[in-house]
Amino acid sequence: MKTKLLALLLPLLLMANGMKARTGALEISCSLSEKDVPVKDYTIMILRNGHLFDSVFAEKALPIFIMMDVNTDYSLRFIKKDFRDRIVIVETKVPVGKEKQHYSYDFDIEMIRKDSAPNTMADLPIAFISYDTITGGFEYSATYAASIAHMPASPDVSAAKNNTNAQSAETAKRNSRKKVRKGI
Repeated sequence: MKTKLLALLLPLLLMANGMKARTGALEISCSLSEKDVPVKDYTIMILRNGHLFDSVFAEKALPIFIMMDVNTDYSLRFIKKDFRDRIVIVETKVPVGKEKQHYSYDFDIEMIRKDSAPNTMADLPIAFISYDTITGGFEYSATYAASIAHMPASPDVSAAKNNTNAQSAETAKRNSRKKVRKGI
């Protein structure tokens, strides 16, 4: 009986293993640091095609490895108490004929404390990683990084500044009218 069961299961296991080997993957190795000091006790929320896929809690200051299917969109949200959340977008789309290959990409994220200088781009992803047809591997987008580095203040901050400036101008107008009325 055991021999028959093994004879039936063995082809299924081999077929399942063969199916896994036919699809490619991207292995991400990521770690967090603050001022070049490794960080521990943080959570990574992994979204796949916009839906929560998994979460990982890192107790130690060691790199975390995440396997991602090719031709899928992922978002990684790094969460640590007293720090700003950091988001990385990973697009694993690869050219036709490259779907069976395995890729790897390593990165370190510099964490920023919540009480540090204001960050007008706090809700934006800090990096966009995708397949680079020139290198034949995955790279972060320097163009995206440059574009968010030079963005103006967020609308909320701009609106608050404009509102404050408008209030200051209105107050100055009122005060000047008071001065005119009083003859000063």
